[in-house]
Amino acid sequence: MGQTNKIGLTKLSIVNQALSLIGSERVQLSAIDDTGSIAEQAILHYDPAVQELTRMHAWNCCLHRVALSEGDGADAALSFAQDWGYPAEAQRIIYISKVDTKETVRPKIDFAVTTAVNSTVTVKNIQTDVTAAFAQYLAVPDEGDMDMMYVSCLRTLLASKLAVPVAGDVNRKFELLKYFYEKLLPEARRANTMEGVNEPAVDESYLETPMSPFTYKAFSKV
Repeated sequence: MGQTNKIGLTKLSIVNQALSLIGSERVQLSAIDDTGSIAEQAILHYDPAVQELTRMHAWNCCLHRVALSEGDGADAALSFAQDWGYPAEAQRIIYISKVDTKETVRPKIDFAVTTAVNSTVTVKNIQTDVTAAFAQYLAVPDEGDMDMMYVSCLRTLLASKLAVPVAGDVNRKFELLKYFYEKLLPEARRANTMEGVNEPAVDESYLETPMSPFTYKAFSKV
C-alpha cells in the first residue's frame, strides 16, 4: 500500500462510487459542485468521512514525517518540559522520534497532544521532554495519491453516511458499516502491515488498538 493509484481518482469519482453502493447508479453527479440535495449531502459528508478514515489506521499513503517547530508554551499542569507546534495538516500523531538517536517515544506516556484557546483561535501543541524531535503523523492524502484499498474503505464509509439522507435506507447504512468494519478495514490493515514502512523500530502495541466487532440488527419496517 502507499503506491499512487493509476486511474486518476477524483473527489467526484469517489462520491459517485459511494452513490452506486447505495443503489443510486442512476443518480450520479456530473460535477462536485452540482446543485441539488444529493450534491449538498455529498459535499457535507465527504471531508468528515475522509478525515475519520485517515485517523482510523496508520495508512502508508497517509504517513508523513516532519521536524517539529516551536510551540506556544508548555502547559504548567503537565510534567513535560518541551512544547512543539502541531503540524497543521495532521489528523493524528503516530509517534515522536528523537533527532539524534531516532529513538521513538510513546504517546500518553512520553508525549501528549494538548489543545488551548488563545483569544478566538484554538491551538494544538505536542508536549514532550524530547529536545529535538520529528513527528510521524497521518494526513489526508490527495485523491490521486490514495491507495486503492484506502479508496475502497472511503467509498464504503461515505456510502454509509449517505444511505439515509440520499436513499432513506437505514438498513443499507448498517449493512455498509458491517462490511466496512468486518471485511474491508481488517483486510486493508493486513495488507498495510505486510508491506511495512521504512521507519525506526517502534513498539507496535501502542500504535493500533484492536476494535470490537461491529454488530447490528436490521431495522424492521412495520
